[in-house]
Amino acid sequence: MWDEVLNQINQDVTPQKAITYWHGNKDSIELISSGINLVYRFLQGQQTCYLRLTHADLRPLAELKAALIFQQHLQLHNVPVCRLLASDNAGLIESVEQDEHTFLAHVVAEVPGTSMHFNYERQALYQHWGKVLGMFHLASQSFTGAKHHYGRWENDIAEFDGYAKLENTVIKNELVMVLTYLKSYPQTNSNYGLIHGDHRKGNVLCDSRQVHFIDFDLPRHGWFMDDISRPFFSSIMHNHQNWQDKLAPYIQGYRSIFALTDDELQTFSWFMRYKALNMYLWTRNNWNSDIAPGGVSTHKWLKLMETMIANQDWIDQVDLLVNKVRERDYV
Repeated sequence: MWDEVLNQINQDVTPQKAITYWHGNKDSIELISSGINLVYRFLQGQQTCYLRLTHADLRPLAELKAALIFQQHLQLHNVPVCRLLASDNAGLIESVEQDEHTFLAHVVAEVPGTSMHFNYERQALYQHWGKVLGMFHLASQSFTGAKHHYGRWENDIAEFDGYAKLENTVIKNELVMVLTYLKSYPQTNSNYGLIHGDHRKGNVLCDSRQVHFIDFDLPRHGWFMDDISRPFFSSIMHNHQNWQDKLAPYIQGYRSIFALTDDELQTFSWFMRYKALNMYLWTRNNWNSDIAPGGVSTHKWLKLMETMIANQDWIDQVDLLVNKVRERDYV
């Protein structure tokens, strides 16, 4: 299991060893996240930095390097991302040995703000968020990392088909329906490319004036709508009511930079359905801890997603809201 492999780390030795490559202050290091990766905050002189460690058995070196090369490209194209810091060896990644284990380390500089949410009153902030996401996808179109390998959404198909064999009929039928839809959905230069892959609120930092994207571990080839819709997933799953009036300015901001047709926008709920299946099946089959990567009870997290998959009353509500945005009648 994913969490069991990461737990092989020696917390008293390995992170401290890693930050020496970046002249970090060992006394300042603190663990702040232990989900899919291990993330630590530390000081490099007066600058606050973040160390991200992953086990080489979970994330091959070439795959991590490819992700950071894409992050560098975004940075060069003025997309507001966290800045990568080179080590003393002038590299972006350092291998840290711990007995028979190898951990891969990279470091970024702190960016301002805290995790994005839907409780800000300023609609212009959500418009700005959509705008910088449009900048992200525009920069993605010019990326030519041909020598680097990136996953594709199609890689999920065989994996999820295998997971679904032990699931109930509702899960199996929903997976068939969603995958059938996506297999037939067009892939064009204007709607498909290298995406963030985990563009959720927790990976968008906001200081009430501007936003920055963080956590670029999962870039892959997919539909831009995957990134566009992802921040709204947890709010829809929890039936929150504070996001609905944020969608219109968010989409308006996005469209001010990058094309998004009404037909593409109409796929919003399909990507919600795909994300629910994706997260449910992955967590069920790769996570053994009582605490899910997001920090909540794994049992509760799985139950919420299972309910979202089985009880689809939310789809009509989301489609109605999306239609209002499409028709420019949003109130």
